[in-house]
Amino acid sequence: MATSDYVLANASGAAFRADLNATLQAIVSNNSSATEPNPTFAFMWWVDTANNLLKQRNTANSAWITLGTLDGGRLLKDGSSAAPALAFAADTDTGLARGGANQLKFVAAGDDVITASSSNVVINEGGNNLDVRIEGQNETALLCTDASTDRVGVGISNPGTLVEIVSDEPYITIRNTTQEDNDGGRESKVIFEGEQSGGEISTMAEIGAFHQGDSSGGASDDQKGRLVFFTNGGSAVNEVLTLGGDGDILFCGTSVITPGKNNTDVGASFEKTANGPSLYVSNGTTVPIFVNRNTTGTVFAVRYQSVAKGGIDVTTTSVVYNTSSDYRLKENIVEINDAIDRVKQLKPKRFNFIQEPSIVVDGFMAHEAQEVVPESVTGAKDEIDDNGEPIYQGIDHSKLIPLLTAALQDAISQIEALTSRVDALEA
Repeated sequence: MATSDYVLANASGAAFRADLNATLQAIVSNNSSATEPNPTFAFMWWVDTANNLLKQRNTANSAWITLGTLDGGRLLKDGSSAAPALAFAADTDTGLARGGANQLKFVAAGDDVITASSSNVVINEGGNNLDVRIEGQNETALLCTDASTDRVGVGISNPGTLVEIVSDEPYITIRNTTQEDNDGGRESKVIFEGEQSGGEISTMAEIGAFHQGDSSGGASDDQKGRLVFFTNGGSAVNEVLTLGGDGDILFCGTSVITPGKNNTDVGASFEKTANGPSLYVSNGTTVPIFVNRNTTGTVFAVRYQSVAKGGIDVTTTSVVYNTSSDYRLKENIVEINDAIDRVKQLKPKRFNFIQEPSIVVDGFMAHEAQEVVPESVTGAKDEIDDNGEPIYQGIDHSKLIPLLTAALQDAISQIEALTSRVDALEA
């Protein structure tokens, strides 16, 4: 290690030689020493052995420029976005610069393209019109940002909305990694939020997917799921529509699949059965089904195997209940000849229903009327379902009218015949 003043003074041969050797030693060792050379010269080298650094004097000979470490490392000045510390001869505003403590900037044309620090990585920190594009193996615009419109595209470089996905398989997967089998578990959601005038953030709606476990028609360890739509009613987000794993649809926060059937739960639902959907509507005190038509005509149509069987029509003044009766639908048409005898077999009664003991009405026992006019009654006497619950018979009193009319006509005919005989006798 040596330094020198680089002045070869006049001296005797041995002294001059020692002075020359010291100067050459300083040159060869780049002025290696623990303290800086004295005097200093512009552009001179100094190996700072105290700090293990290689330095060079600046042009003005006013300071040292640190070039690197003695073990091969390179040390740069901080630089700036306009003049990065590491740049290119033909492009001096493109390269690397130090933005601050533990911060590295990748600069292009004087703009901060990427800023990396110990806490984050920022692309386009300067807010310039800088687009970002990531290529896939087959897709040149796998992920893109359009800085001029502040939009993000997947599979498209000029997205038309905030986020646009363009692909022949535009699928998005959301997975809950919590391993659980309980009902309502494995949930994943899409949440819609907005800000009020005071800056408060409110959740307006949600769409969630949940496991449909053993407490809601599934099994604990199966793949059955339900999709639930939530909306905010003013103070909380509530369930308004559920699409069940079996194809059932529940409306208005209904908690059971069959509201009103063997229960007093209110709500509305479509139950998927093996033969198709069944609609259930159950209400507490208001109209459960409201139907309107702005012109006269059918508001409710009934068909059997695609053939019209009746319906409900509305007129300007009333409601008409129709049962198909067109002659073109009938055959083997004959007169009713035993009407009076059959009417005499009917057994009208007075009674009250168990649910309304204070109200006494006129009517028939369904199974008794069934013996006389079978088509007026549905169901079988004492029938029960697979669960042992009764299947009650019903009666359509309108089906008795043809028999009663025929009996009345027979009675009128007999009255008219008797009247004629009485008139003849009196004459």
